[in-house]
Amino acid sequence: MFYQIKDLAESESNIQSVICTHSLTMIDRAPAKSINHVIKDSENFTSKIEFLDNEQQDDGIREFLSQISEISGIKNSSIFYEKCFLLVEGPSEQNALPILYKTYFNRSLSEDGVILINLETNGQWSNALKFLRANKQRCTILLLDSDTQDSKRQVTKEKLRDIGFDETFLEEKCFFIGKKEFEDIYPNHRLVEICNSKYQRSDDNQWSEKDFEVLREKVKFSEELKKELNIQCKRIIGKPEIASSIANIMTKEEIEEDSVLKGLFETIKEIVT
Repeated sequence: MFYQIKDLAESESNIQSVICTHSLTMIDRAPAKSINHVIKDSENFTSKIEFLDNEQQDDGIREFLSQISEISGIKNSSIFYEKCFLLVEGPSEQNALPILYKTYFNRSLSEDGVILINLETNGQWSNALKFLRANKQRCTILLLDSDTQDSKRQVTKEKLRDIGFDETFLEEKCFFIGKKEFEDIYPNHRLVEICNSKYQRSDDNQWSEKDFEVLREKVKFSEELKKELNIQCKRIIGKPEIASSIANIMTKEEIEEDSVLKGLFETIKEIVT
């Protein structure tokens, strides 16, 4: 039905179509610039209208949206209805955080109205914030690897100011995890536990904490961990799978011991409640 109405409106008949609907499918298929959200104020017997502010989008934002919407599901309806947007750097975070959040609060991210967006790289944070600036600045949180701040892609007050974010966003809504990366938070004893039960070595030897301490001394722990598991297990084991496995056995107490994770989750709680 949506496409029939769309074809009619775009024909030479000069017909303007106005659709009033609660259908999220219809809302998500329509061009964002054409959507108005009518919100009823029962106390004052009035209504107000919200719309997606995307008139200022530059080519970088458009490219970001065309890529990320397919991956992480930024939809028209989510911009209107969800309470919080959590931007993360990669698939490990995307797999682990929903599990860790559920362990911490005994509620899921979706239950609390939190949209998790995987940027796929730390280089996209600025385009993501540019898009969310006009629509969801107050309820946006950024989680990146700590080594982002040692690169040309670092988050600074000046960059935030240039894209329209308050300087306090850096202290209050930006979190940098691990010594270098997210995978640094995996406790050695949990790696031993999960690897000896799920990723057994082909030589039948047991994994030990020392095995992982050696890997942490390398430049990129996550890459060395993946490489070592693939070699010793003689099969392909990706970082997202490892992240899920570790997250599934971590306790609330272990999560609380990580100040970044605890701060991140408590900030989300402040936003959604």
